[in-house]
Amino acid sequence: MGWQWDTQKNTGGLAIHTRAVLIKLAFTLIIVGGIFNLWFGLSLFNTLLTALIVTGIAYVIGDLWVFPSFGNVIATVIDAALIGITLWATQLVLVGFGIQSTAILTASASLAVAEWFFHSYLHRTGLVHPLANY
Repeated sequence: MGWQWDTQKNTGGLAIHTRAVLIKLAFTLIIVGGIFNLWFGLSLFNTLLTALIVTGIAYVIGDLWVFPSFGNVIATVIDAALIGITLWATQLVLVGFGIQSTAILTASASLAVAEWFFHSYLHRTGLVHPLANY
């Protein structure tokens, strides 16, 4: 719904998505790790698992569905909310109420800024084609 492959520009298909997911995982891990691991001393396993879950959910819903269908502004706002909910739920399951809401809001806002630029990357590489105004 809304996204399509550009076979002329990106002949790799799955390789292009893999590269995009790895880029997203890297900046998610840096931001989540910086906030949760360094500030709150959460384990590396917890940080990695959280980054993997956030990356997977945000990539499929935010980048492959919302961004192509509604454009960058709406996708970034939706991503911020989606990431915040996912961070909260993941940390609730993994550590109980051990993470302050300000840390979740800080991580969500930081990731939303990164998502803005990531959407530009997706558009520039032709991985997704926004149907709405970019």
